[in-house]
Amino acid sequence: PVLEAIAAQGTKVDFTPVLEAIAANEPKFDFTPVLEAIAAQKPEASRPFDIAPKANAVAANNPEVDLTPVVQALRDNRVDFMQVVDAIVAKEPQVDLTPVV
Repeated sequence: PVLEAIAAQGTKVDFTPVLEAIAANEPKFDFTPVLEAIAAQKPEASRPFDIAPKANAVAANNPEVDLTPVVQALRDNRVDFMQVVDAIVAKEPQVDLTPVV
């Protein structure tokens, strides 16, 4: 259902690897808002910037989910990362995202 919703919004990104990575890690929170935030930005997002420091801050907190495919999708499509962070925080994950925010 998530892939269909993303495809319906006209995004040109194939999120299959992201969803497979999330499913393989059996996360304790729902990534649907994250994927919706990514899809809402589309590849034409206008604020490209280096998200490596934010990704490193997330990794430093040792999340239980491998976010590498998500971060790569963000980097490839120049997505506004703050909407993604807001979507994750809204789900109250067990990872401390303070350094990212």
